[in-house]
Amino acid sequence: MERQIVAKKMEFRTDAGTVTKLAWEKTPHGYVAFATLAKIGHPLLYSEEGIGEQPKSREEFLREFTEDSIRSVRGMPLCLSHPESGTYQGNKSGTGIGHFLQEILVTDAGELLAPVSVTDSRGIALIDQCLAAGKIPEISPAYWVESVALDDNGKYEQKRGRYDHAALLLPGQGRGGNTISLRLDNLGFSGGIKVSDTENTVILANMEAEKATFVKQIETLTGEVAGLKSQLTAMETTHLSLDAINAKLSTLARIGRISLDSVDLALSSTDLQRQHILTLNPTIDLTGKSNDYVAGVFESLVTQKTNTVTTDSVDPTVIITTQQQLANVRSDNSLDTDPIALARAKRLAQIENAYTVPT
Repeated sequence: MERQIVAKKMEFRTDAGTVTKLAWEKTPHGYVAFATLAKIGHPLLYSEEGIGEQPKSREEFLREFTEDSIRSVRGMPLCLSHPESGTYQGNKSGTGIGHFLQEILVTDAGELLAPVSVTDSRGIALIDQCLAAGKIPEISPAYWVESVALDDNGKYEQKRGRYDHAALLLPGQGRGGNTISLRLDNLGFSGGIKVSDTENTVILANMEAEKATFVKQIETLTGEVAGLKSQLTAMETTHLSLDAINAKLSTLARIGRISLDSVDLALSSTDLQRQHILTLNPTIDLTGKSNDYVAGVFESLVTQKTNTVTTDSVDPTVIITTQQQLANVRSDNSLDTDPIALARAKRLAQIENAYTVPT
């Protein structure tokens, strides 16, 4: 039986029950460590007005992390305390002491973790102070709340939007306590997903979708180019056909000027020339001769005959017969929408003007 696929994203996971250490270190430039920014289900106390110094009225919790909130953590500033304006605003308050890095982790326990680099001397001193006392600095994130709603159990569920910044605080100053803190305890976390890898998979999937769209567009354009080539070939063929018809009509005109014999209008221009040459001089051998050779002989004989024969000496009844043959050709090619028929009609008009019954 074919197995059912329940997950299509290529996600980085650790086995349940194992512990991945959250490494941190003090570098020549400062500290690099993970920070817990939020935890699903962890209660946070707020006053009815929102954020107050003595939160006591309402307990809210997160049910899930939104995509916007996760994405906004990358490169987010870390401050020594919250700016007086409330938002970071390009560090106008001068409280910036570091920033969060690219990797983001969501644990199986519902924690949102991200590494942060602390390079300002004030932030380094605060961390040194906490470590010396055997305590952990707390983190106070600042963010926009999209909504707060009562769930089926009568609890307030908070839907969090984008983060603006986070503040590094002394123990006991953060709303989330030591749960939302700088992870210097080295306890690690159990299980989890590396969000950055998941997002890369999404990006690759979007790129594949765009590639498929481009391929379809290229196929469409290729079909259009093929259609244009076909039209061009048809136009070239039509042009060649018009040239052949004009050559045939020209030959008929030349024959008509010097001969009263009927001609086979189904023959090509070269065949008509061959037939007329043999009519004028049966002794000429045209076997294996090229079209150019035949045309040269034809032109020579026609020129000679033209010098001795005029339309004034032509029997009117024969001219009428020739005109009827030409009329038949015209009637067979008289479609107004056919460019070849129009070319024929134009040429036939020239022939008829040359062979009008003398009065």
